[in-house]
Amino acid sequence: MASDSQISCPSCGGFIDVIPGQSRYTCPWCGNDVDLFRLHQTSGGAGATAVPTDIRLIVPFRADEKALRAFVLHKAIENDYAPDDILSAGNVESAELLYLPFWEARGSSEIDWTASFGYERREAYTAYETENRGGRSYRRPVTRYRTVTDWRPASGKARASFRARAYAGKDGAPQNVAEMLETGLLGLASTPYAPAYAAGYSIEPFARTPEECRGRMDVQAYAAEDAEVRRYAQGDRQRDWRHSSNRTYETALQCILPLAKAVFSYQGTNYSIFADGVDMHLVSADAFPRDTRRKSRVWRGFIPLWATLAAGIAFACFLGIDWADPVPIVCGTAAAIAYAFLRRRSILVSSRRIRRASLAQKRLDEYLQLGNLTEDEVRNLTAQAVITPPGLLARTGLDIVLLPLLTLAFGGSAVVLGFLNYLF
Repeated sequence: MASDSQISCPSCGGFIDVIPGQSRYTCPWCGNDVDLFRLHQTSGGAGATAVPTDIRLIVPFRADEKALRAFVLHKAIENDYAPDDILSAGNVESAELLYLPFWEARGSSEIDWTASFGYERREAYTAYETENRGGRSYRRPVTRYRTVTDWRPASGKARASFRARAYAGKDGAPQNVAEMLETGLLGLASTPYAPAYAAGYSIEPFARTPEECRGRMDVQAYAAEDAEVRRYAQGDRQRDWRHSSNRTYETALQCILPLAKAVFSYQGTNYSIFADGVDMHLVSADAFPRDTRRKSRVWRGFIPLWATLAAGIAFACFLGIDWADPVPIVCGTAAAIAYAFLRRRSILVSSRRIRRASLAQKRLDEYLQLGNLTEDEVRNLTAQAVITPPGLLARTGLDIVLLPLLTLAFGGSAVVLGFLNYLF
């Protein structure tokens, strides 16, 4: 008997291992071409993997496990303060593609709405200004203009059609992740379910009735009604929107949505990543580790700037604002700002190159195991895996000497030049 991850060849009866997302196979026993969609249509589902039979709708996977693993690695290195060794010392511990259960229902609403619409107009008014003539004060009228909003009540009726989905499982994903798919994929239409779409994937069982999920559906229905009502907006401004509706749902149908989830491990700590299984633009992830030492190196570069500003302000207060020449202080401050931001950029770029080189090395290591790259890709990755030396400003080992010297150069020169200008 075929397992849940196998199909039976209709020609010879041999078992074929199912790969998630793949619908066409060649039987290793007899060489017969097997199309899961055609197999389901001609055999009434016989030979396909065992899946629930009450499911009516599906949003199929477009992502695969390889894309998920690549996504996690890019996610791990995307932050400017990600540790340099996050890929060399970290690893994707698990990557799973599964379908989560949802109830999907279409509906319509008859809506009564009220609001206030504001119409702006320019209004003239008279103001009085005081002026002195011949040692005496006079008040003279001046015409000025202001914008006034006239508010008018409005009401009407509208009709809205909507589609709502609500998570119907228990423990396939955290509630915030389920709600992410619930609303984030709402604009993506579902298709009629066929077992071939789900072949090789896990499907979380349904654990809630449509009545238990009605609250979540009502929230989405209300949002659709609100969007429809606001299409009737008039005037320059609107406020006090209110609406009530007579809402009708069609029969709720079982629908499954794709979820990609993975666990990334770094220095003994696991980080969970969840994304939609379509194009992975919806993401919920734990906060990845940050390199606090790099943050410290970046902010140390601003010490000459703060010191120069402090010296300039103290110098101006000492001489008096009217006597202090601002040009040396401004030039010293500008030089300190330029140094701080150029140093920051150099540190972050150097670290980014190291992480990208680690990513290229990861892909090369994967290629040695799976042979899944072309010669051109291997050549490009080999070049990317070379770690270039850090930029000059990124070499911060001499900060204990360099930063005081730069502080004297920027702040001290500003004060000395300012004092010389004051004397001469």
